[in-house]
Amino acid sequence: MFNAESLTQTNKDKSGRVASVTLLRNGAQTEVPANQFRLRLNQTHGIFALRSTFFELDEDADYYIFKGRGMGHGIGLCQWGTLGLAEAGWSYSDILRFYYNGADILPIEELGGSPFRLARF
Repeated sequence: MFNAESLTQTNKDKSGRVASVTLLRNGAQTEVPANQFRLRLNQTHGIFALRSTFFELDEDADYYIFKGRGMGHGIGLCQWGTLGLAEAGWSYSDILRFYYNGADILPIEELGGSPFRLARF
């Protein structure tokens, strides 16, 4: 896969997800974005081998142990749960209120301004 002598999680983002993984190969370190690492791992070990970059990396003898959770989005909305609620007849607004308690759902026209400038990160 990566043919590394060792690997470590290097950085985490504000949400606690791993941002990058450092590989040691032939005495040289290579930093790889965590999602790129995750996707490559999934190519070789199955599409659900590492579902998210929300993981802790431990080493045990000759093995690496990934302790993780989540499915990769990090926004708090479960796609399978949403599908189940929709199939049970819930409206989109009821589903959004369920996952984002206290959020207001308004027509975009009521917000004013350009819809492409509403999100700020």
